[in-house]
Amino acid sequence: MNFSQRFTDLLEEEMTTAKQLGVKLGIDHTSIYLYLQGSLPNVKNAVKLANFYNCTLNYLFGLDYYPNEYTFFKTYNSSLFFERYTGLLKIRKVSHYKICKDCGIGNSSFIRWKDGREPKLETLIKISDYLKCNIDYLIGRSNDL
Repeated sequence: MNFSQRFTDLLEEEMTTAKQLGVKLGIDHTSIYLYLQGSLPNVKNAVKLANFYNCTLNYLFGLDYYPNEYTFFKTYNSSLFFERYTGLLKIRKVSHYKICKDCGIGNSSFIRWKDGREPKLETLIKISDYLKCNIDYLIGRSNDL
């Protein structure tokens, strides 16, 4: 299942409209409609959606079958990303260059992340898959790998 399918199902279960959800979460309703059509949200909006549906990001993006597969927090700390990413590189014995090459990520991303920028959600999904961890762990929303 992909994100737009999962999000559509969650929205229908909640029996609310995209516009109502946008108002509740402070997300422009046109963005909500784009998400329903397959666009991915930014990390901040993805966390808002996951919190609203009380689920992990992996569940929201169709990567897990159960909404609470692991423990997660309602807040996240994107400054933890670089620390966790580099720690996983060591644990998995893989280089940033190798991940970039295998996942189609720009090699210069390492410098941006080191400077505190958070990756795009598409990149987080690729990294979490490659490093065999969950998205919530990478952004500091969970301590479970």
